[in-house]
Amino acid sequence: MRRTIRAIVSVLILSLLFYLIITTESPNRFNQLLIQNYELLLPDGAEATVPLVTKTDWSRTAEWTINTNQSWQEYRIWLNNQVGGTYRVLSETEREISLRKTYHSEIYDIKLSVEEDGNIHVVYSLSLW
Repeated sequence: MRRTIRAIVSVLILSLLFYLIITTESPNRFNQLLIQNYELLLPDGAEATVPLVTKTDWSRTAEWTINTNQSWQEYRIWLNNQVGGTYRVLSETEREISLRKTYHSEIYDIKLSVEEDGNIHVVYSLSLW
């Protein structure tokens, strides 16, 4: 009886470990997604800083700033045409918007906010839930 319980518990633990290994995003995958979103959020003729990436066990985050020659309202209209249908709007204020996309156990968040100098601050994160 004890052997059976140990075997069942061992199988459950191994299954959980395999699941975590398989679903964990690799750095290469995150870098590919980062490049895609970097290009997706950057209008033609705009400039952007190099993303600063931070990592934890369950998430990766990148932050950068976009310098467009557009107002926040113009950029917001352009952004809606870019990501409409892909990301859903979580919240929106006069100077900030938060977007989210989920895929299986992965959560993709993008937060854009306009800074005092008119630049747009971007926070892109991928986390597992």
